[in-house]
Amino acid sequence: KRQEEYIEMIRLKTSVLLGCACGMGALMADAPMETQIRMFDYGVNLGLAFQLQDDYLDTYGNPETFGKAIGGDILNDKKTWLLIMAMNEDTTGTIRSLLGPTSDPQSKIRAVREVYNSLSLPERIHELISAYIDTAIKSLDYIDLAPEARTFFMDLALKSASRDK
Repeated sequence: KRQEEYIEMIRLKTSVLLGCACGMGALMADAPMETQIRMFDYGVNLGLAFQLQDDYLDTYGNPETFGKAIGGDILNDKKTWLLIMAMNEDTTGTIRSLLGPTSDPQSKIRAVREVYNSLSLPERIHELISAYIDTAIKSLDYIDLAPEARTFFMDLALKSASRDK
């Protein structure tokens, strides 16, 4: 259940903003209501993928390309998809024992990553990101777009799933 609550939280926090921007673009272009709705859906799914990728990068990204220190979410016990899934599935209790302040931040980051890795969470979050990207792109299938516009929106979606910053 917590996973669904998290997805709904990021949908309301990040995704609807992007969905609104995409839908407003269609509205301003005098596109039919159906196109406006499909573009909103495209943006919402793109936003979900973007936020999940951000969660992943905060834990596994390269600080030189990501532009900020890695592990901030871990050190702050931020309820990301990764942490929520670990708390739901870690039967050893290791993840819960790692929560809270620490005098050795790098050890905490390493230990939390080990739990995430043991549960295959990096692979699973990428599967989820890909599913949201696929759904976003499928929204474009029902819109009468010029080929170059379709390519633009497809590329935007695919780049957001593979971004490293």
